[in-house]
Amino acid sequence: MLMLSPKSKRYLSQMILSLILVLPDMAMAGPETEGADNEDDLIQAVLQPVGNLDFSKSSVDLGELLQGASVEVRFDFEVRGDGPVKILGVHQDCGCLTSSLKPGQFLSAGSKDFLKLTLDTKSFAGPIDKTIMIMTDEPKAKRLHRLRIKAKIRQMVSISPPLVRFDWTKSDTVSETVVTVRRLAQQTLNIEKVDFNRDNLDVDVEPAADSWQLRIRWKGNAPVQPFQEMIRITAAAPYGDLQIPVLGHVNAKH
Repeated sequence: MLMLSPKSKRYLSQMILSLILVLPDMAMAGPETEGADNEDDLIQAVLQPVGNLDFSKSSVDLGELLQGASVEVRFDFEVRGDGPVKILGVHQDCGCLTSSLKPGQFLSAGSKDFLKLTLDTKSFAGPIDKTIMIMTDEPKAKRLHRLRIKAKIRQMVSISPPLVRFDWTKSDTVSETVVTVRRLAQQTLNIEKVDFNRDNLDVDVEPAADSWQLRIRWKGNAPVQPFQEMIRITAAAPYGDLQIPVLGHVNAKH
C-alpha cells in the first residue's frame, strides 16, 4: 500500500472529493470504489494502476467464404502491467458481428485469453472489410483498439427482387409479388423451410428449373402506417439461410 504523509493525504482527499462532485461517473469507474467508505479506501481506489491490453494482431483476412456461412475469428490478447483493464464499450460495424467481450467486463492483470468474433455473411456478396472497436479505461492514447476482418464472399444465389415493397390505400386490393431465388453454384438448391409472419403474409413456394419462386401476398389488416416484415428461408447445404425483407406503407386515402 502506498504510504502518504497526513498533509499529502488531506490534499489528495480534497482533490478526489472535487473530482467526485464534478465528474461522478469517472470517480466511480472502477469496482474498487464501490464500498470505499473511508478516506484511505478512496485514495487507494483512485491510485489503482490500470493494465495494458495487448492484442497479438489487429487484422485477419479470411479469404473467400461462401455466402451464408457463419465464421468465428479469434484475436488473442494479454493484459500487461500491474492492474486490470475494464471494457468500457464495444462498437461493431453492423449486426453481422458479435463479440465475446462485453461492456463492463474486467480483464485481470497478467491474464492471457482471446476475443471471439462471429461473422454472419448471409447479407453480403463480394469483398467486405468489417471493423470492431474496443474501448477500455487505459490512458487516452491506448484506450481504443480497432480490429478488422476482411473476406471475399462468393454469392451462392440471386434473389430478384431482393426486397418486396407494398404500398396501398385502405380501399385498394393488395397485389402480389413474385420473388425468384436462383442458384449460382453447381449444387442443387433445395429449400427446406420458409418462416414468415402468417398473420400478415401469405407465401407460396414453387420449384422452377434451377430456381424457386415465392409468391408473396399481404393479407393483414394493417393500420395506416409503415410496416416491416422478414421472410426467412432455410436451404440445404451449401446454401444456408436466406432472407427477403418486406416493406410497405398503408395510406388512409388516395
